[in-house]
Parts: sequence; C-alpha cells; structure tokens
Amino acid sequence: MTGKHAIQASPELAERYGVEHVDDDQAAAPEAEQVVAEVEVDPIDWLLLAEYEITDRFVMAVEEWAANGPGGRPPDARAHVLEVLAERRGPAHSRG
Repeated sequence: MTGKHAIQASPELAERYGVEHVDDDQAAAPEAEQVVAEVEVDPIDWLLLAEYEITDRFVMAVEEWAANGPGGRPPDARAHVLEVLAERRGPAHSRG
C-alpha cells in the first residue's frame, strides 16, 4: 500500500497529546538518543487508578517527570489517587 494514507489523527487530538507530524523517513530514522524512564506501580495501586479512571493522568505525570530529566522522585501512584480524590471532594469537605 505504498503511497496510501490510512490513519490520521485530528488536529485537536494531536494538539492534546503534543504529537507532531513526522514523515515516514523521519519515523524510520534511528533515534540519536532514546530515553527510558521506568516507574514501578503496585498492582493494587494501578487498580485504584483504573477504578477512578485516572490512569491517563498518572501516566502524564510520569511522562512529565521523565521529561524534566534525572533527579527528584517519580510520581507515586497511591499519592496520586489521594490527590485526585481530594480534588474531587472540593473545598467544602476540607479540614480547617
């Protein structure tokens, strides 16, 4: 299927996830440097992230941490769940 266009992301989707257009030659070229960041997540914590539908927010936090270079602690899944739950409760439920 040389020369055929099969899949294209909408401009809004590409903007939302920061995807830039790359032609086939660029995509096939080897990367000068590949950065790998790993964050270990307890399976129970991952289930909590999934239950509250915030896995995408956690992954984005990990990606942001990795993009900022070495140093600092990686995001903690359980702490992330607690932060989101606190946000959802709002100021009416805060102590103070």
